[in-house]
Amino acid sequence: MTIAVSTLKAMILFRFKFSLVLLLGITNGLLSAQEIERGIRLRSSEVSLRYLEYEHAVSLDASGVPKMDWKQYHSRPEKVITRKVPSKIIENEWFRATIIPSMGRVHSFVHMPSGREQLWINPIAVPLGANNDTGFWMTWGGIEHVMPRREHGTSHALSWEWELVENDGGTVGIRMSSVEPVTGLSHQITYQANEKQPFLEARIRITNPGKESVRFSHWTTSTLAPGGQGDVTAKTEIIVPAEKFVPDDRDFNEWMTGMVGDVKTAPIRFVGAWKEIGDLMASPLKRGYYAVFSHETGDGLVRTFPLEVTPGFDIWGVGLSSQ
Repeated sequence: MTIAVSTLKAMILFRFKFSLVLLLGITNGLLSAQEIERGIRLRSSEVSLRYLEYEHAVSLDASGVPKMDWKQYHSRPEKVITRKVPSKIIENEWFRATIIPSMGRVHSFVHMPSGREQLWINPIAVPLGANNDTGFWMTWGGIEHVMPRREHGTSHALSWEWELVENDGGTVGIRMSSVEPVTGLSHQITYQANEKQPFLEARIRITNPGKESVRFSHWTTSTLAPGGQGDVTAKTEIIVPAEKFVPDDRDFNEWMTGMVGDVKTAPIRFVGAWKEIGDLMASPLKRGYYAVFSHETGDGLVRTFPLEVTPGFDIWGVGLSSQ
């Protein structure tokens, strides 16, 4: 069985269960289109990742799942290292998307007219304990696609194969693929664009090569921070076409009392109102998109998806002062 995803228009963390169509687009511009080089370009580059060294504590188990040995991790002093990894850049007059194909993720999404970064990128990524088969999750930032179960699945820690793709219509892209070791499912992500699109498009395909049905979940995890400040601004507004904000049933959400409700008036729609870590939902979702808009800088991101496949999402925040 194959589940195909057609399309992505466009620190708050949005987590999606499996989506068919994803578009990521930008809503602001400072320079005229005539001042920006036209055309679509696909080129090679590299990204310098800074993070707490952790690879010495990760090894593959019998099924091929990368697992963290936390005792081994803590056996050494914490050490910040820098590692250069190959990347591919897709850019046109609207945006520059930096993708790390071997990790299956978008590292950066820059608005070309202003030159401002629109994603949150962790200056020093750290490994966190996670309730998944790997036992950890790296806080890289950017955008990732993960499966098959629990928090961030296994895909976040896998090595991905990749190839360049293009068609006669002027669309160029990068196709990344991995085999999820717990389920055996084939996981394929294609990021692509052409010169006329003010958005980056993601096509997701999940294929089951076996004869038995496999139950799984798929998430798109995106850390959005419009405005190029390196963080989410206090007046960044969460915009969703739903009736009300609803806190998840978790003890740490108690601080949200009196701050949720109508999505157009609830104080919690602004990041500055987030006092600490929180897990928020919006219900019922009426249309297939969400957006974040920084009132300080005038920058925003819109993400669209098929509502019939993705009827809702999680909004995670850690509190403005912590961010």
